[in-house]
Amino acid sequence: MKLNKRSFSSIIVIANFLIFLLLLIVTYSLTYNVFSNNIRKYSNKMIQETSNQLVYNYEGYVSNVIQISDSIQLGMQSDSSATHETTKSLIKTLKLMKPEILNIDIYDLEGSSLIDSNSGNVVDEDWFIRADQDQPLHLFSPINPTDEKYLVHFSKAIPVNKKNEKAILRLDIDFTEIVDLGYKIDLGNNGHILIVDDEYNLIYSSTVRYVENEIDLLKDIVLGIGAYELDGDRFTVSLQTIPNSRWRVAMFYNTNDVETTLNSFILILSLFEIGVFILGTFVIILVTKKLTTPLKNLEHKMSHIDIKYEDENPMPIKGPREIVSLTESYNLMIEEIKGLINQVREEQKNQRKSELKALQNQINPHFLYNTLDSIVWMIDSDQKTDAQNMIIALAKLFRISISRGNNIIPVKNEIEHVKNYLYIQSMRYKDAFTFEINVDEECYKYKVMKLILQPIVENSIYHGLKNRVDAGLIEIEGHMEDSNLILSITDNGYGMSEEKIQDLYDKFNNPDLNDGVGLKNVYQRLRLYYGEKSYLKIFSEEDEYTKIVISIPVEVMDNEA
Repeated sequence: MKLNKRSFSSIIVIANFLIFLLLLIVTYSLTYNVFSNNIRKYSNKMIQETSNQLVYNYEGYVSNVIQISDSIQLGMQSDSSATHETTKSLIKTLKLMKPEILNIDIYDLEGSSLIDSNSGNVVDEDWFIRADQDQPLHLFSPINPTDEKYLVHFSKAIPVNKKNEKAILRLDIDFTEIVDLGYKIDLGNNGHILIVDDEYNLIYSSTVRYVENEIDLLKDIVLGIGAYELDGDRFTVSLQTIPNSRWRVAMFYNTNDVETTLNSFILILSLFEIGVFILGTFVIILVTKKLTTPLKNLEHKMSHIDIKYEDENPMPIKGPREIVSLTESYNLMIEEIKGLINQVREEQKNQRKSELKALQNQINPHFLYNTLDSIVWMIDSDQKTDAQNMIIALAKLFRISISRGNNIIPVKNEIEHVKNYLYIQSMRYKDAFTFEINVDEECYKYKVMKLILQPIVENSIYHGLKNRVDAGLIEIEGHMEDSNLILSITDNGYGMSEEKIQDLYDKFNNPDLNDGVGLKNVYQRLRLYYGEKSYLKIFSEEDEYTKIVISIPVEVMDNEA
């Protein structure tokens, strides 16, 4: 026999090592995933909130400009004077109140100013043409840095009188304060802000780097959050629309610091896991050695024992509590093996007894004598046909009983055997009972141990029906149920109490009690040949019936050849 070269201690060390390693890997993965997900989630949330605040500031500024535009529009519609003195006064007031408004002017569609007589012709300028073409919209020009200021032109077509004749309003706005808001936000190294219109034309950029590539990126994002990487910088991009305008604000937040923080955490976590791994491995080896050293000593002693279970005496080994416990288990095992050996021998002895009983039941001298006596009486009474039928039934009975020495016969033959037995007994006991046999054809494709029905039928006749005043009935049925062959014998005799049934069950497994020999013989032979999955059950009610049910699993039966 090839022995396993690995020792018990090495198996324990390897098993615990693998479990501990797996635990560390799972812990590392979970910790890393939770931390990285949380830090990225927090970073994205901070970026989104910063972007929302920036857009909110831009929106407030744009809304303020639109309110000024609406005020001037209302003023022009209500100003009935030809020189627009009321509107000029309003514009002067607005410029005083709003220092970010550098200039306000209104032009007719021919390009002449209605407010400032010194203004030149502007019909060919882009802001004028766009306002004239997109009359309902508020139009903002790209942000133009001039003289340390950021200038934006606002233009819109407005009605100038109650006849809704159109004019073009232009506001020159200092956008420096809003631009400065972007510089106050910490977007990381090379973090910046882009503003584009709805056609992705650049309105403003806080940096001169990356712009061309980033415009294409914004087209892919449309709205929301995206990722961008260039020249070693990683950016999270938040793109939002400024309400009441055609502008979109893109905030590029450098996430290298987040990745640096994450990498530092990974390094610390890795060092911690390595330290725990080294310490855990040392502890596993130390504990395993302490646990297995006594086992090695016991193994050494046991390996020199020549085990002969019947002659083996308990091992008088002293030692620590673990060794004492193992020694007691070993001694108990030896005793149980001895008991099992004796039990097997006893079962073999009982099997031989049961087989002997079966042979005895095959040729019952009293049954044979009484049957032959009945045949003689029938001949003397000139009942030759009945005598002939009884002789034929008796011949068939013994032919199947002998079965050329085979203990396993087809189910069909077993049914034929008990049928002949019932026929002979019904002829002997005129009008004492009748019988019915109903067995499904499916059952006939199997083989069973012979003489499992006749002893039970004999019990039904002698203990259930023999002394009845009225005619009795014996029913034999067979069918397949859940891959089991089910055979049942039912009589309408005197029946039994629950106590009597339990008493029979107790005798089945008690070798010292021999009452109910027919049922016990069948039960023991079933268990010996078919195992624990087969059973014999008794169902009965006093003065009503007795039913014996035999179940044999198909998996342990032989198919008929």
